[in-house]
Amino acid sequence: MLVDPTFRHTEMAAAKSYCALYHHKIGPGLYIDESFNFSNWIDIPEPRFEHEYPEFDDSYHARIPCYPGEDAHGYLNSYGVCDSPDQFITLVGDLLKADVRSFVVSFTHVSKKCQSSEGGWRWHKWGPYIGTGRPTSEYLYDEDKFDDGVWAYNITQLDGPIIISELTKRLRGPKDTADSCKKES
Repeated sequence: MLVDPTFRHTEMAAAKSYCALYHHKIGPGLYIDESFNFSNWIDIPEPRFEHEYPEFDDSYHARIPCYPGEDAHGYLNSYGVCDSPDQFITLVGDLLKADVRSFVVSFTHVSKKCQSSEGGWRWHKWGPYIGTGRPTSEYLYDEDKFDDGVWAYNITQLDGPIIISELTKRLRGPKDTADSCKKES
């Protein structure tokens, strides 16, 4: 489900000065964030890593478009790039709302017209692109399309069970390597 977070810095939250300047609520659990740092301003439970980078099952992944010639569907990461908040919400909003876990999603706009011709915003640093376009250049500035820019999204889990995929379990290996290497006496 999508829920509103508790902001960590009570003096800012109470005054609403920071929130009003940098965070704009667009729906329950959905925020426009001007700073790319939304997760720094909200309470996130422990274990923090698993809550900041939640994993999703195949019902989510099946919604993500793929490019011609690639896998049957894309992959929903806890952070990435979309065409707009509306496009993201249309794609997976109903799944997030129906999930037993609680989430908040932040979106940060990346304007193409504000990019430098000598560097600037690069696709690969912000997670997978789940929009309908097709990135063709390393830098947003060099793209022939995306005139309205793009949006970086970040999904943070606030409550509910932690889901860890089989792939992640394999990549992490044994929980306690020291114990698994002890010789039996």
